[in-house]
Amino acid sequence: MAMNKREASDKAIKMLEKHLTDSLIPKLCHSIEDQTIAQTIFDKPGLRALVPQEIELLEKHGNTAFDWKRVHVTDDFTPKNIWNTRFHRQVIIGSLNGSTIICGTEFSSGISNAFLSDAIIGDGAFIHNVALCSKVVIGKGAVIHNCGSVTNENTGSFCIGTEISAGNEAGDRMFPLLPELNFEQAVLLARAFTDKAAADALRGKIRAFAEKTIFKRSIIGDNARLCNTTRACSFFLGSHACIQGALEISDSVILSNKEEPVHIGAGSIIRNSV
Repeated sequence: MAMNKREASDKAIKMLEKHLTDSLIPKLCHSIEDQTIAQTIFDKPGLRALVPQEIELLEKHGNTAFDWKRVHVTDDFTPKNIWNTRFHRQVIIGSLNGSTIICGTEFSSGISNAFLSDAIIGDGAFIHNVALCSKVVIGKGAVIHNCGSVTNENTGSFCIGTEISAGNEAGDRMFPLLPELNFEQAVLLARAFTDKAAADALRGKIRAFAEKTIFKRSIIGDNARLCNTTRACSFFLGSHACIQGALEISDSVILSNKEEPVHIGAGSIIRNSV
């Protein structure tokens, strides 16, 4: 027996409540606060200031800083793989041991030819030829290679909860952008939004969820890759994702994991997307 409109709306509201409760996105937002960062992207907790010998070697390698006192590192940090990099504001760096393979060539983890400002860099990351890397969290083993600007210009929810017109030229069937929805859930929500009372209830729950998902920095997940990309701004890039040659990534959440990695190719422009 088919559900009536009220029953369908109630089902959509219950589904949304469970979906938002189970979502990993708010947990990820809170896990990257400075006070817990050592437990999220570093193998060993605890941060310390640079010692004079490390600063001396960094400067010998062509690195400069507005204030070396604002650069903090993990206990197992070594500066040997950092070259020709400018440090600005608060920068936190993990262990840069290990290696990565780019286009068939193996490179040691490290940082070179980059401008870092208010950045948090996880263990084993590889950053090379980046004009500006600002307000970004870079996960373990992540790669940023040959990029223009990688930044976060807005403190917000990266388009989560933004409504779009779903398959209707009249524009009166609106649908909220939410991460982690499957097709069945999306259909259920779209139908519920045709009921004004249900739509108002759903919007309230989504608005409260969006307020919990405030990103102070862009996030590049563990083992994700951002290569040959002109502009990446205000975005969440899930683990093991690979962006190669995009023109722009902005105000977007791109979910990815080891089992289902996302690949975005040359010439892509992704804006206001989930």
